[in-house]
Amino acid sequence: MEDGRSENRLLHLEIASMTHHIVPVVSFARFCFLSLLLGLLALPATVRGETAATNPASLVEMSLEELMAIPVYTAARHLQSVSEAPAFVTVVTADQIKKFGYRTLADVLRGVSGFYVSYDRNYEYLGVRGFSRPGDYNTRVLLLLNGARLNECIYDSAGIGTDAFLDIDNIERVEIVRGPGSALYGTSAFLGIINIITRTGQSIDGSEISVETGSHDLWKGRFSQSLVYPNGLSVYVSGTTYSNPGDSLYYPEFDAPETHSGVVPSGGDRDRYEALYLNVMYSDFTLQGGIMD
Repeated sequence: MEDGRSENRLLHLEIASMTHHIVPVVSFARFCFLSLLLGLLALPATVRGETAATNPASLVEMSLEELMAIPVYTAARHLQSVSEAPAFVTVVTADQIKKFGYRTLADVLRGVSGFYVSYDRNYEYLGVRGFSRPGDYNTRVLLLLNGARLNECIYDSAGIGTDAFLDIDNIERVEIVRGPGSALYGTSAFLGIINIITRTGQSIDGSEISVETGSHDLWKGRFSQSLVYPNGLSVYVSGTTYSNPGDSLYYPEFDAPETHSGVVPSGGDRDRYEALYLNVMYSDFTLQGGIMD
């Protein structure tokens, strides 16, 4: 399929500022996060509105001076321009993600100089400048979400494919810093640091629905809602459900009766997840969290 990934996408439909919604019959986990989203929709429309930030200008339209003044956080753990950052920093914006058709964080990293991604039909593994140990679940790269560590605490691994914590459509930009950064961030920041900057309540105005479909009955649905209050409180919540039943696979080197004639039946390569993300901001206070099943 490269298993139903970006090259298999047949339809990607986005509808912004929706005021109506449809609730299908779904699993309990899906029902929980849809209930939360619809509860937020029920709040008065006056809480949304004119304070929502407009989308940033296209990078193509920016001058060299403006490009050098793009703020980054990851290099020194505080905001500074790209020209001042004491590191080799690459910034991938939401506009670039949309134009290149990236559908996972792994797709984004494939397009970054010095990075490559391998895939074993189970997980995606990140290599940096030719270094990628087999069975290393991205433990030598630190993955951050708005500056907060995402590498899990048991194996120190970091998901970058469909097992990633965040739907790619909730990303405002990705900051990538090459080289060791353990002096600032501690464990895992050996080959590089990847900081995902997410959307906030001011990123969109109102509601947004996204629907995708592709070969092998692949489909994905996302609903996002932003709320901005007059006192400066902003809320962004997004729920995603994804399903890819997969296709049957044939491995000629295992074509024997004891190994099912080398055939993996349809459904043996399936992939699915459901996720909910919440971001609340007020003055200098930020609360973020999410669940993934």
